[in-house]
Amino acid sequence: MGAQQAKAHKAGRATLLGGASFSVGARVAANEWWLATAIFLLTRLFALAGAYDGATRLARAQPAYNKGWLAEASLMWDAAHYVTIARDHYSFDPLAPAGSNVAFAPLYPALMSMLSQLLRWITFGWDWGNEPYGALIAAGLIISNLSFFVALALLICWLTPRLGRVGAAMTALGLASLPTAFFFSAIYTEGLFLLLVVASLLVAHSDWRHKWAAAGLIGLLAVLTRFTGILLLPVLLVDYMAQTGQQWRKVRTDVLWLGLVPVGVFLYIGFLWWRFGDPFALNKSMLGGWGHQASFFAETYWNSLAQLWNSLTGAVPAAADPVLRYGNGSRLYLILDLTMPVLLLAGGFAARKKLVAAEWTWLALGVLYPLSANITFSMARYVLPLWPGLIWLGTLQKRSRWLGYALVLASLLLMSWCSRKYAGANWVG
Repeated sequence: MGAQQAKAHKAGRATLLGGASFSVGARVAANEWWLATAIFLLTRLFALAGAYDGATRLARAQPAYNKGWLAEASLMWDAAHYVTIARDHYSFDPLAPAGSNVAFAPLYPALMSMLSQLLRWITFGWDWGNEPYGALIAAGLIISNLSFFVALALLICWLTPRLGRVGAAMTALGLASLPTAFFFSAIYTEGLFLLLVVASLLVAHSDWRHKWAAAGLIGLLAVLTRFTGILLLPVLLVDYMAQTGQQWRKVRTDVLWLGLVPVGVFLYIGFLWWRFGDPFALNKSMLGGWGHQASFFAETYWNSLAQLWNSLTGAVPAAADPVLRYGNGSRLYLILDLTMPVLLLAGGFAARKKLVAAEWTWLALGVLYPLSANITFSMARYVLPLWPGLIWLGTLQKRSRWLGYALVLASLLLMSWCSRKYAGANWVG
């Protein structure tokens, strides 16, 4: 072998991860599914460790939480609503002061119900360690985690043409490591919703003849998963126009397929009208139970910022401080709710040359839409699918990548702590 051949052979054995010989690491880096597996396992380990610690501490402090740490952690907060819907269906009382479970979109609990029945059938009626909830908990965890895993792989596929395999993986790793990213694995809609959003864009960029019909249908499913999915209508319209080169004469009748996206909202409203005789049941429940109503996004943000400032400076006595009351003595939830949207918008601007028009639309609307619902509670969770704000991680050069890894590690540790708070019944959002 000559010197040039030897040099080329050596270069060919180098991996995307820094020059190691072609081995397991190279195979992982060369395949989005292996990369997704590595990212999923690493980040879920931190989330699971925090959840275990939080749930076991809670059980020791309050013996009433006696269903086992996994069941207790799985049934926290909104997860209990999804399990109730999957088991007992929807309920609505217009006079109830705290809202009802009609505020939650139907696709996720419907999938939970179907999968739980399948699990019971293939296991000959096994209760999965918990007679009333075991199969439903297992179904919810499977749907969330499998959806999130596939979403990571598809996100890497989506970003690789612009960022390269390592850059795409860094962005996916950053997303999976966000402080509230444990919600992707909880019995919440975050994992499934992310999968549908990424899938809609991937399909829209395919060469398939019926791609816009498929993208519209996926958007409809996204709406039935989370009502925020309605934002896919403008996102996909922007993407459609980008693919025509902003030339209206190239618009074809296939754009009408995107009208399927808002159909999900009308289907659900029609169901509520048929089931409870009230087409406004969703709005009433969102307002009564969670205080959601139309507002000006800047005013919503400013009011929460002022509330946090008063809490930090002691302008409000601790006993009367709503920030500490809702956070069970901690201000972290509100700090994350207010900082994560800003950081993601700043990240999107930093990587502006790498973002496509649809991603800009998704990032901007994904921040403004929840801020226009009167309160900032859960903002740190609502912005989880906004990967465009993390693309800057994928643009880091090799010599600067250590900064990205350091930030990811810090965020993973914070995620584990937040997961512990959540599983210990000390979280808002």
